[in-house]
Amino acid sequence: MKHSILNIICCIASLVILAASAFAQGGMPAPTVPPFPMTICPCSIDLSTGLDSNIIPIGQGIPESRWTIVGPPGSGLTGGMPSAWGQATTLGWMNPAGLGAGWIGPDPFGFGNGAVGVYSYSIVFRLDFCKCSDFVLNLYFAADNTATFLLNGKQLNVPAIASPTSFNSLNGPFTFTGPFVSGNNTLTVQVNNIGGATGLFINATVDGACKGPDLAFNLATGENSNNTPIAYGAADTDWILSNGPGAGYPHPAYAATPVPAWVAGGQLSNRWITPSNWGGGIPSTESNGDYTYAYAFTGLDLELYDITYASIAFASDNEVSFYMNDNTAAFATGGPNAFGAWSTSFTIPPADFQHGPNVLRAVVHNSGGPSGLRVRGFVDANYKKHISINVGTGTLGPDVMPTGTSSVAGQADPDWKLLVGPYYSAQPVYCTKKLSGWTSAPGAVWMSPDGQLNNITGYAGNYVYELQFKVDLEHFQNYAISFSYAADNYVSFSLYDSSGGITFLGGTNTITSFSSLSGPIGSLAPFPKSGTYLIRATVYNKDFWTALLVSGSVTADNICQ
Repeated sequence: MKHSILNIICCIASLVILAASAFAQGGMPAPTVPPFPMTICPCSIDLSTGLDSNIIPIGQGIPESRWTIVGPPGSGLTGGMPSAWGQATTLGWMNPAGLGAGWIGPDPFGFGNGAVGVYSYSIVFRLDFCKCSDFVLNLYFAADNTATFLLNGKQLNVPAIASPTSFNSLNGPFTFTGPFVSGNNTLTVQVNNIGGATGLFINATVDGACKGPDLAFNLATGENSNNTPIAYGAADTDWILSNGPGAGYPHPAYAATPVPAWVAGGQLSNRWITPSNWGGGIPSTESNGDYTYAYAFTGLDLELYDITYASIAFASDNEVSFYMNDNTAAFATGGPNAFGAWSTSFTIPPADFQHGPNVLRAVVHNSGGPSGLRVRGFVDANYKKHISINVGTGTLGPDVMPTGTSSVAGQADPDWKLLVGPYYSAQPVYCTKKLSGWTSAPGAVWMSPDGQLNNITGYAGNYVYELQFKVDLEHFQNYAISFSYAADNYVSFSLYDSSGGITFLGGTNTITSFSSLSGPIGSLAPFPKSGTYLIRATVYNKDFWTALLVSGSVTADNICQ
């Protein structure tokens, strides 16, 4: 499975805009596809000295508003100053001309004067871990006299350089990968003046990589998971021939050398795929008829993600129709001569996606001669701003099953399981009809251990129902749980974490608790760490009928919103 997280290195400029360039195929006009999402993010910060807030060089005796300074006793700076000062460049120091930075120091007149001792220069800068990653500090410096560097309080491994080399030449480059934190960071330089003039010159940036989507699926044909082409004649195990003329299906499609009339390779790493393995040679005649290619991908949790980009471009021999999942309406089609150039970009309708497994199908009709398919595209998704994990009974991911009528009785709940119970154990629980006198709840259906249609029989004793869900404190915060419930008969709820820790959530000992909703049970912060959590409902059944009804959710907010 090709999960392509698009990490694009940002330039030093404050904004970087990356878009796919046009390309030519076999002398044909450059098409506007394949599509690539555009990425915009500021991932580079200039920490150089001698610049104003607009990163423009300052002059001698001008305050450097980004760098603060604290001096030794006798310097008059022991209480700290709002800024260091721009210093002259004619003091025997390295000439900073053309380097985009300047000397700073404690002398407000800019002549390098300063008492003997250690001067502590600091700059605070903010990093956005939500937009950027893989930060690196790239550093050059000169100092009068010696300098010690600390990043967020941790000393960096910059070798001690003695005078006069420390100030009459540029030292570096030095590169560090941290320690960085999300939010405010502090770079501190401690300069020891052993006598005479003193100052500091820094030419440094913190550079990161722009983050791509939180989740991405590369739909390309004939391409490896590392975005390199599959060898001609090799199987493409992502694209499967599920049906076609003759027998022997399903089987993988095969990367094929393009027929001269087919759109050629160009700058892309994807390739044509064909129903038959032509061993790296040019494909010959395939049987006439419809070939169904299928690309299946999992992990699209629509409770956690919003689809932000879904588009394909294609070429095919001959006609082709594209479908997502079980939709009978094609969202993209190509005519009998669709093999000679890339199609325009087609958006996959967001409504065509489903929670969990998804399948993209391409039905290629071959009307004679060779046949093949070439696809380029992505499905990208980002974490939702606010998530709501449905913990109700009778739900399918984020969607609610039909109400408990005879038409759906016996349908298994995909999330709740029966852990143990009299006669029944370690099995699914099933959607059931609602008995007279039982209450109802929005977004939920009564569930029973009995899978027979319209049957909700049970034995007296304790039934332990269990639901698993995951907590991700790296990406979400402000987790809370809230649900209402009813049961036949008594019920209690507990929350378990992966280490076996237990939190009692509540319950009822009313024998007729099935007649009205109880709750809501709620907790604002029961999740101390990331991992899998369990809600267990212990239902004590006193008589013949038994079932459980839960309506509610676990909610959280995206850290990056």
